[in-house]
Parts: sequence; C-alpha cells; structure tokens
Amino acid sequence: MRKMCALSFALVLALLAVVGVTGCGTSTTTPSKQTSPPSTVATVKHTTQEQLIYDYYKAINNKQYETAWAMTTANFKSHYPTLADFKASYADYVSSVTAVSVKKLDQFSTPQKEEYETAYDATYIKQYPAGSGYLPTINVLVPDPAHTNKWLLDEIGTGP
Repeated sequence: MRKMCALSFALVLALLAVVGVTGCGTSTTTPSKQTSPPSTVATVKHTTQEQLIYDYYKAINNKQYETAWAMTTANFKSHYPTLADFKASYADYVSSVTAVSVKKLDQFSTPQKEEYETAYDATYIKQYPAGSGYLPTINVLVPDPAHTNKWLLDEIGTGP
C-alpha cells in the first residue's frame, strides 16, 4: 500500500511538473488588442408626413408655438381665435410632450388626406380638455396647396 501511495505521489508530482512547464495550455504570447467596431446610431427614415408630426410636437415641447402654428392649415387655425389661444391650448395643459411613434392609418387615408395614430410621452399640468384627458391620438394631414411635397396638420382628434 505504501508503494502505491508513493507511486501516486510521484505521478502527481510529475503531472504538476508537466503542467508547470506547459502552462496549462495557456498561450504565453501577448494577446493582440481587440477593438470593437465603431458604434453606430440607427437613423430611422420617416416619411415627410410622419416627420411633420414629430416636428410639430417637438415645437410644442420646446414652447415654439409659432413654429407649430406654421405647420397647420387655415382649417386647423379656425379652431383658435388667436395664436395666444392656440398656445394656451397646450401651455395650460402640457408641460412636456414627445411623439414616440407615428403609424399611418391606411384604412382612413386617401391622397387628399392622411390619418396617423400617434403615441406620446407627455407630462400634463392638468387633464387635457379632450375626451380622455390626454392629447388626442389622431393627427390628420393634408397636402400643402402652396408647396409641392409638403404637408400640413389639418385636424387633431380622438378617433378617425
């Protein structure tokens, strides 16, 4: 039995010696520096119409009410006696707003008007004076008669 223990001990020592010499199979060369590919931010291409909606709410968020007002039709403006009334329709109710998604509603759109369902990230001062107390989700756009390939916001509503 003592011979077996001595033999086992000798084998273990021999194994340790081999492992020490070879380094357990690890490379002794210096690894090359790995660099990650440059990070890229995906840019999403929006249609002209979708971009109008994003820009409109960006202007509202930035308190650029004249800029937002310029993105609307005479029909839209007819709902507000003055620019000050338009401003109050947002400033009195919404402290911040961002359009986070815009989806065209093909079933309600025609070449003369396009309807979009819009989701917002908004913070309210008090309930918005629409049916739900939140910003209406439907934005209706029409081609700008004065400019080719330009659209204007014609209506905002709670449903198609």
